[in-house]
Amino acid sequence: APGAYADLALVDPKSQWEVTDAAMASKCGWTPYAGRTLTGRVVHTLVRGTWAVRDGALADGPHGQMVEFTNLG
Repeated sequence: APGAYADLALVDPKSQWEVTDAAMASKCGWTPYAGRTLTGRVVHTLVRGTWAVRDGALADGPHGQMVEFTNLG
């Protein structure tokens, strides 16, 4: 809609990269895919018009909004 924020991801489908534990944005600190070579990589991501990933790196600061779950039953 005109004037609405955009969520947009730009992917390089030909980019090859090796998965490493250090490259994961996770509290866990490891991945079972470490050492594998993958094809395709997110280059940029905009969330509500704000950079979340720029040039393949996470942007500073938190992104998104808190989602509160409630019991609807």
